[in-house]
Amino acid sequence: MSHKKAVAVTCFVAFLWSLAGFFVKAIHMPSLAMNSAKSIITAICLLPVMSRLSVKTVSKPVIMGAVCYALFLYSFTYSTKMTTSAVAIVMQYTSPVYVAMFSRYLLHEPVYKSDIITIVLVFIGMFLFFADGFDTSRFWGNAVSVFNGITFAGMAIAFRMQKSQHPIVSVFLENLLVVFIGLPTLLACSVPDTLSIACIFFYGIQAAVSFLLYTEASKSLTGLEIVLLPILDPLLTPVWVYLFMGETITLTAAIGALIILAAVTARMLIPQKTAA
Repeated sequence: MSHKKAVAVTCFVAFLWSLAGFFVKAIHMPSLAMNSAKSIITAICLLPVMSRLSVKTVSKPVIMGAVCYALFLYSFTYSTKMTTSAVAIVMQYTSPVYVAMFSRYLLHEPVYKSDIITIVLVFIGMFLFFADGFDTSRFWGNAVSVFNGITFAGMAIAFRMQKSQHPIVSVFLENLLVVFIGLPTLLACSVPDTLSIACIFFYGIQAAVSFLLYTEASKSLTGLEIVLLPILDPLLTPVWVYLFMGETITLTAAIGALIILAAVTARMLIPQKTAA
């Protein structure tokens, strides 16, 4: 896959991921049970792909990717249910900081000055975009959401470490892990309402399609690009909130969104010349 195509595919993945917050809020089930049910659907969707791959050994990056993705999923769903979707998502996209810290050592990829500038601008934009999204009464949800960025960064680095392999194997193993961890809770749950069942079904398919595309695109992107491009996800999420719940975006949030879009777009278009 060419670099330009990988960029376009990852932007489309961000659109798909922006639906996750709505799904999590709409599904009325305990987090363990919900993740288990969703992962059953995802694993089934991935079976045809896995059957065509020739995987003889499971490397450390594969295990790292599966564990980080599982931890991210639990952290994201818990924080989304315990605090606002905006907080959960904005903390997920602190991941570029962690990737920038470790890319030079784990991926042997240079970190450019433009990467540092982009990260700073992204955080300024996000502060404006979500300035009125933080609620001190949701302490535990906010606290857990910090791990969204850490675990997402670990997952992205692990995928990049598998650039000559099949990072989708990590995704498949993660789903199997989540299924078995949450299965006792799922079996003990009562049958959810119709909306929850529908959302679980589509959430599972969304995860399968988006991660198939994301893991393939990650082979043609740098570690930082893998986490910077999906930054469009938290910008799209409030759109669904507005469409389905009638919430509006403030002028401050709109300014923050424009700063983020401009920073990420410039990072993708301007040639990288000087390493930090």
